[in-house]
Amino acid sequence: MRLLDRGVGLISTLILARLLLPADFGLVAMAITVTGLLETLTQFGFESALIRKATVEKKDYDTAWTLYVILGLALGIAIAVAASPAAAFYRTPDVAPILYVLAIAPVLSGFENIGIVDFRRRLEFHWDFTFQASKRLAGAMVTIPLAFYWHSYWALIAGMLTSRLVGLGLSHAMSPHRMSLSLATAREILGFSMWLLLHNLLFFLRVRSASLFLGRFHGPTSVGGFTMAADIASLPNTELVMPLDRALLPSYSTLTQQADRLQSAFIRVLALIALVSIPASAGLAAVADLAVPILLGPQWTETVPAMKILALFGVTIALQMNCGAILVALGKPRLQAGISLIQVMTMFALLFLLVPSKGMTGAAIAYLIAGVISLPISYAVTLSNLRCSADRLLAAVWRPLLGSAVMYAALQGPFFPFASSPGNLMEATALLAAKIVLGALVYMTVIAVAWMVAGRPEGAERDLVRLVLRKL
Repeated sequence: MRLLDRGVGLISTLILARLLLPADFGLVAMAITVTGLLETLTQFGFESALIRKATVEKKDYDTAWTLYVILGLALGIAIAVAASPAAAFYRTPDVAPILYVLAIAPVLSGFENIGIVDFRRRLEFHWDFTFQASKRLAGAMVTIPLAFYWHSYWALIAGMLTSRLVGLGLSHAMSPHRMSLSLATAREILGFSMWLLLHNLLFFLRVRSASLFLGRFHGPTSVGGFTMAADIASLPNTELVMPLDRALLPSYSTLTQQADRLQSAFIRVLALIALVSIPASAGLAAVADLAVPILLGPQWTETVPAMKILALFGVTIALQMNCGAILVALGKPRLQAGISLIQVMTMFALLFLLVPSKGMTGAAIAYLIAGVISLPISYAVTLSNLRCSADRLLAAVWRPLLGSAVMYAALQGPFFPFASSPGNLMEATALLAAKIVLGALVYMTVIAVAWMVAGRPEGAERDLVRLVLRKL
């Protein structure tokens, strides 16, 4: 699902980056920061509350759906009311009409059939794939043609609303549940979901806080550049780790009464995340100076320094995703929210200090420092609740860290002293391809040697070998 979603998204981004200006993306990013902040205030995570329950009754579905309907209507009104103040805050009048139109989106989502949560509860991810992919494709099929026709940011807005509308129709078509208004189990659902709400709010602030500062001090072009840099830099997480994250909560929830199996599952997933996400992020940081002008165009070259830093920040985020799923499965979302609070407070302080003078690069540095600080805290809390030793954690990640470091160093010059400044697009593309191939070979070689030196232990490498042999 994620590969298709990002494949469509990447193609759309590459097309739109050449049809629209950074300022167009910046205007939409400003508006989405406002709508996203307000939407986060209503993201109680009712789906997670339903997933954790061993037995879910009709009254639970009805209550969760009713709460979402109420929140969707309230949110639509709130976005419309916030439109003018938001435009005044950004000193950009064009933000207001975008927000008036986007106020429709949460109303549509609020009426979606909550019954589709069963796809995740039952681990029926083929239906989850169908639902999510259909929404994504529908949005892209509207956005791209309109961008060619309008050459305006309104194409992006039209695609967003189309995706929500298709999601509303599909949810009722694909789920057998027929919803009724009810608040019978509201207290129980809200009691668990309040902590998820706080975590979701903090997650949003972590993702979008830079847009607030950049929009205030540097305008829409800077916001658009940083947003693009962050989107590209997050690819290893959104495409390689988030698919796991979506399946982890229902899977971990079945193991909460089996401590040894839960520990083993946590370490095994962590090893897999480290094996694929760390080199992907490090490799992106190593080739960003070539990849950006080739894929996005020369107008985006100013985003390269921020993109490199944000790619490294992505490593810290990828390694923490597994922790959040464990804490929620154990019924301790308050701990997850506390870790997020520490990260966001650190990030805000650094953004306040760095963004006015250093712009996009300063925002990226703030993100990276906050991620590095929160990483050991997150693992200390998670390992304590799992009663798992730090030695097992280090054994799972040291080989990917070593392989990624060697790969990054190899791509910085020793093998390419003659081609640091390609003369044309063809030379740049050839150099980029060569670096990607070399990086992959270096990483795989280091991993293989380190694994054999370590005695070929159980872990992600052995799982990968078994998979290859089984396919052969």
